[in-house]
Amino acid sequence: MQVSFDTFYAMNVTYDLTRQWIAMPGKFEYDYRWLSSKGTPEVMKNFADVNFERIYGVHPDKFEILQ
Repeated sequence: MQVSFDTFYAMNVTYDLTRQWIAMPGKFEYDYRWLSSKGTPEVMKNFADVNFERIYGVHPDKFEILQ
């Protein structure tokens, strides 16, 4: 049950980062307070980054922001 829960939320944050990547200018925003009342912003960012990198093969911090 926990694996399904974790996978579901991993896909949600990966979807959100993908949407930002395609449709929004600038740096990624990591507003995932809804995901956990106990997780720090750093923990939430890491969770999102790890899952994004697992799918796309690149860490979000490695992107170059073009103006």
